[in-house]
Amino acid sequence: MTCGPPAPPLFGRHTPAQCHLPSHTVELWAVEVGDCDPAALRYAAGELLSSSERSRAEGFRSEAARREFLLGRVLLRSCLSHYLGGAPAAWRLRAGAEGKPELAEGSGGGGRTVAFNLSHSEGLCLLGFTGGPTLGVDIEKLRPLDDLESLSAVLLTRAERRSLSRHPPDLRTRQFFERWVLKEAYAKARGSGMSPQFGAAGFTVGPGAPPRPEAGPTAPRNAESWQFRLLDLYPGFAGALAVSWPGGRPARSFSLRRVTPFHAVHQVLLTDRGGDGRLRAAPYPAHPPLARRGPL
Repeated sequence: MTCGPPAPPLFGRHTPAQCHLPSHTVELWAVEVGDCDPAALRYAAGELLSSSERSRAEGFRSEAARREFLLGRVLLRSCLSHYLGGAPAAWRLRAGAEGKPELAEGSGGGGRTVAFNLSHSEGLCLLGFTGGPTLGVDIEKLRPLDDLESLSAVLLTRAERRSLSRHPPDLRTRQFFERWVLKEAYAKARGSGMSPQFGAAGFTVGPGAPPRPEAGPTAPRNAESWQFRLLDLYPGFAGALAVSWPGGRPARSFSLRRVTPFHAVHQVLLTDRGGDGRLRAAPYPAHPPLARRGPL
């Protein structure tokens, strides 16, 4: 392992060393906007982000959404330098299919490549990296849905709606969001974004097995090469990842790095202890509510 570039501001003085990401490995990074000093974030954004990224941030109407976007992009650039070397400000990013950020051609990396995807919701930013060919992550804040039935009719398959109906009413919202984030993660991994096919392509979610696409004409032709996991990382959030592996070989390891902005990075392994495809920290720590925690 070689020493990386000067410490990116987001990671603080004790930045992780530059690291090659092995194939069949998924590493997640999470950072909370509520843990981030606004002045430090503005400084980091001014130093690291491109003029187009800063202009895009100014287009957000709410300060909360603006800070969420800026922190996500600072995290992305810092992580790219962690894996590929170089300065965080030097990366040239472009919007790929459906606006998915990706490295522009000739952006550097010394011939090494990584697949990455970013998601953020209600003050939490989640970024996934893998040495495989493609990856999608999605996270959503759980919230009451007055129109749960009408949304389910549009976004869920008939089998998924039947599955929801078998759960008590207080669990149906989480069940809905878990299927939503699975579909979003899969669509983002494929580069297709929100799709009108959401209501036709479903997932089977249940005890004893990881999530898997429903059989039928909408199932992926190479279903054996895809790996899906639900993410049980923060109370009050539903998350999911979708990753494709050549030859159908599953991931050997999953890990999470929780970033305390401009201070430290804390790494934990993620395990599927229940065999149900839910990745949890091992051992699973109890967390106070979002943005009310002290340093990890």
